Amino acid sequence: WLKVSRKRACELCLTEFRFQSVYKDDAPKRLNSLQVLVGSMQLGAGLLPDLGRYAAVGAIWLVVFPLFNSRVHRLFFARRLD
Repeated sequence: WLKVSRKRACELCLTEFRFQSVYKDDAPKRLNSLQVLVGSMQLGAGLLPDLGRYAAVGAIWLVVFPLFNSRVHRLFFARRLD
């Protein structure tokens, strides 16, 4: 869009646009499959603690909490009066 509009500064704050390279100069043009796989595995390993936490919370809310509530309900409200 900047090439099409040929604007050199922001229209709101008049700050001039500056661009810098995102990658290092010696970065490869393409990654091979092994590098992509290793990077994906490292990213996945970083997510394991969060996934474990989500699984534990899900198990508590979907299994433990309903069982506990049913036991408490049966204890207090479902007694026979004979």
